[in-house]
Amino acid sequence: MLAVEGLAAGYGQSQVLFGVDFAVGRGQVVTLLGRNGMGKTTTVRAVMGLLRPWAGRVSFEGMTLSGLPPHKVARQGIGLVPEGRQVFPTLTVEENLVATAANRAGAAGRAPRWDLEAVYALFPRLRERRRSPGARLSGGEQQMVAIGRALMTNPKLLILDEATEGLAPMIRAEIWAVLARLKAEGQSILLIDKNLAAVMRLADCHVVIEKGRVVWTGTSEELARAPEVRDTYLHI
Repeated sequence: MLAVEGLAAGYGQSQVLFGVDFAVGRGQVVTLLGRNGMGKTTTVRAVMGLLRPWAGRVSFEGMTLSGLPPHKVARQGIGLVPEGRQVFPTLTVEENLVATAANRAGAAGRAPRWDLEAVYALFPRLRERRRSPGARLSGGEQQMVAIGRALMTNPKLLILDEATEGLAPMIRAEIWAVLARLKAEGQSILLIDKNLAAVMRLADCHVVIEKGRVVWTGTSEELARAPEVRDTYLHI
């Protein structure tokens, strides 16, 4: 579904990514792992068209995305839950959810999976807070809005950058339960998160990035048998 090949990118004259390669298959959950500052968010920004790659190729369902502006990347069916949530502070929960909604039909012309009622069923707290502006929401509620907003685009691929960072334990558990449900329903996901135990339970494949290079790729079972990878690159 998503193929990243030889991706190089940076800011100004500072190169951050040096030939990153990985793929996300249909229905797969794939993680980007690594310490802070190793290039994970830069990779996501390059995939989404928020940062123009210096070299390499990003393709989605066979279509080249490299060089496309972000809105055209999103129209291909990629939904982003960005680092820091980036909820519109003056819009209500409901206005945030519908701001970027897309009525993409599902397979065989079926009605789109995600609308307001579906998001409210997934996150009942948002129904209670639907008239509240984004600025008055807790961090956990803002993350629910960010996920719901991305789902309202009815994405083929959902990308989450730091899905549970800074959230209370109960909210983190709720987010992980939601992601497990999405996976069970066949949603393709590319995920960045520091909770190694949680991502190892959820993901099909892990891509470890160190200083802008992929240094290890494997399944959760393989990562569990590779303490040297965890100790060297993930500080576990």
